[in-house]
Amino acid sequence: MIDLNTLRYFTSAFETGTFSQAARANGVSQPTVSVAIQKLEEKLRAPLFLRSKTGLTPTPLARRLYQDAE
Repeated sequence: MIDLNTLRYFTSAFETGTFSQAARANGVSQPTVSVAIQKLEEKLRAPLFLRSKTGLTPTPLARRLYQDAE
């Protein structure tokens, strides 16, 4: 089962394209969001985002998880 806060962080990151903006939207620090997403990826045994200096690109798994979360 996915923690509700982690799901919020994930959906915010998906929608905003950055962990920093997702953190601001949820009133937490950027490392909090980053660590939560990393733990979720470990649980799922697959990456959710391709990370770059310009932002995040959702993987196909992230797109499916986002649709389910809606």
